[in-house]
Parts: sequence; structure tokens; C-alpha cells
Amino acid sequence: MWTTLIAGSTTTMSAVRQPVNNTPVQSVTSTQMICNTNTNTASQTVSVTPGTTVGFKLDNTLYHQGPAAIYIAKAPGSAAGWDGAGGSWLKVR
Repeated sequence: MWTTLIAGSTTTMSAVRQPVNNTPVQSVTSTQMICNTNTNTASQTVSVTPGTTVGFKLDNTLYHQGPAAIYIAKAPGSAAGWDGAGGSWLKVR
């Protein structure tokens, strides 16, 4: 789980929808695949202009030697009101 967003000169934990725990989602067709289970709301949104370096901090180390997939998406309207559903996600490579 990641806890902190870094976007240009902004570093914040308030813009992260933090799940209560890292319980695995059992069904790939579940809506919980979007942001895990029991996700807390974020109290801040961060606007990121094209070309800005974006990063994140994890709560601790990765527990496996396999790959980790990171996805981002542009909110179709207000990021604060978006639940993450839809097909606008891109895999960060």
C-alpha cells in the first residue's frame, strides 16, 4: 500500500485513499479491485500538470520478489467525487 503522494514540489498523505488494511481482493471482477476494501476517503486533491514528476512512498517494503503494477487515471470530473470506476486507467511502466 502506498501512503504518500509526491507530485512536483507537493508531498501529501491527505490525497491518498488509504485502505484500512492490505487484505487481498479475492475476485478480479469485484469493484474492490479499484481501490481495495474499506478505503478511507482522501481529504485533498492534487492537480498535476503534464510533465510533472509523480511518485509515491510505500507504508513498508514489498513482501514478494515479483513485479508490482501501478496504475493511474485522469478523473472524468471531480477527483474528489470519483470512485475510480471506468476504463481510463493506464499502467505506469
